[in-house]
Amino acid sequence: TARLHPFPDTELEKKQYSNFNLSNLIFFILISIPFSAASFAGYTVYEKEVKAKDQQMISGVSIPIYWLSNWIWDMFSYQFTAWLLIIIIVSLPDTDRLSKGDALGATIALFLLLAPGITSFTYLQCFFLNKSTAAQIVVLFTTFITGLILTIVGTVLRLINSTSDIYVNHLRVLFCLFPPFAIGDGLLNLAVIDFLSFTELGGSKKYNPFDW
Repeated sequence: TARLHPFPDTELEKKQYSNFNLSNLIFFILISIPFSAASFAGYTVYEKEVKAKDQQMISGVSIPIYWLSNWIWDMFSYQFTAWLLIIIIVSLPDTDRLSKGDALGATIALFLLLAPGITSFTYLQCFFLNKSTAAQIVVLFTTFITGLILTIVGTVLRLINSTSDIYVNHLRVLFCLFPPFAIGDGLLNLAVIDFLSFTELGGSKKYNPFDW
């Protein structure tokens, strides 16, 4: 009879597994966000496509009220997605760096502040689009690129010594104009806060979740 009894995982191995699992969770979250943004774009452009917006203008609805009512409704509908993601993060294992203490407050702030950001970012693109189906595809693509892809690029640039200062002081500020990147970068910073504290502060200090 053959038996296998592996040695218990070391603390370093447990931390590595935890980092890997948490990073995967963040990447899946960044993949899900574009679908919410695309749903906002579809209805907004469809009203322009079938002239429903023009009918409302003729009926006396002012342009600020039209956009404000749409903006409030989309932000309200996004809350279901935001709080669902927060509940998932809190309920899963290996998420202490996102769901404990100050980190939980930072996580909630990121998701709630994403609402006005992603809604406005979507509307900005809708001004240049005239077909609802095309709008959903375009918004889905741009949100995916500026969220997941830019977050990965930013992480790599921060880890390379020759580009770290340029990225942190200049490029990251530019990238943060895109709300999908802002939440991706924020969540990833929380996930690897211990690693960044060690590499950038020398281990003598530790970053606070709200330092960024």
